[in-house]
Amino acid sequence: MAALAVGGGAALAVSANECYCAEAGSKVALESVRAGPHAIEKEDMHPIIVLVHGLDSAKDTWKSTQVELETWGYQTIALDLRAHGESPIGNEADFNPKQLAKDMRATIKGMTNRRLILVGHSMGARVAMRYAADYPEDIGALIVEDMDTRPREYEEPSDEELERMRAFTPSFETKEELDEALSSFGYADDRIAAWWESGRLVEKEKGVWSGVNPLAHHLAMKNVLASTDASDAWKSLAKHNGREGFDVHLWVADHDSSCAREGKYGSDAMIDAVPRTERYKFRPHGHSIHNDAPIEAAGYIRYVYNKAQCAIMNRYYRKKSLTRARYPNTNWTVNSGHSGGR
Repeated sequence: MAALAVGGGAALAVSANECYCAEAGSKVALESVRAGPHAIEKEDMHPIIVLVHGLDSAKDTWKSTQVELETWGYQTIALDLRAHGESPIGNEADFNPKQLAKDMRATIKGMTNRRLILVGHSMGARVAMRYAADYPEDIGALIVEDMDTRPREYEEPSDEELERMRAFTPSFETKEELDEALSSFGYADDRIAAWWESGRLVEKEKGVWSGVNPLAHHLAMKNVLASTDASDAWKSLAKHNGREGFDVHLWVADHDSSCAREGKYGSDAMIDAVPRTERYKFRPHGHSIHNDAPIEAAGYIRYVYNKAQCAIMNRYYRKKSLTRARYPNTNWTVNSGHSGGR
């Protein structure tokens, strides 16, 4: 089990035996970090914020965002997707957007049944799109951070290189051995140094641990970023996200952006296709918006949360009014409050 103290509140990782995908042959445990002023309640009308990292990343990328949101009283969950951070890879054949979304849902449902403010960055945004398409009933709002739906070009590794990736294990005896192994897969020295600083590469009681896995990079490129799944997921959202659906927000970087504006996979087409989608450009920030501008990003998430909270409450009371009108002779007992908080 991993743990991280965020701000002044409790933040605990989910242990490996608490969450898994229920399908036979695809059981996987996901690690997570929870942050907030109090424990997460299973049932609550307030939504909860779920943060999904991108390629070669992990839950640690959201530290600053979680700190900012906790200061405002919001509860967050940051996940390690399979083969990222401290989560195991499971069956290699199961590494695809649909299964990644199932892994996420099993993990989240082990903690809470609340609506989600789902935030996905880059590759993680592709997984978030698939989650929202397959489980729209779970979503309060969707934030897509700097990602469009265009299938990326990807050159498959040689058989020899693929076997090297499969032989990679996250545990090493020394820091030097881990650095050398990552360098052999083409990772730059400054990037490796940044990962040590962020906690993606960590010293353990015995040896060191890599939260970066070259095989995960390959599988994510091949099965997530180079696939048409994001386009398919977006078409599904276009079909089902009507008046009673949820808001979608596209965050676009000012430079080094992975979200094109034009073309059939660009943000213009995405906005045209899915109702209730709006775009916001973060100037002058780059692809990792939540790291370049954590206060601004957290403020936008806060805005999305509060807007979704109002919609959830309005929907609830509207349904309650319709039920009262349909059954006028029923003796209704009204409870004006509800437990929990953000």
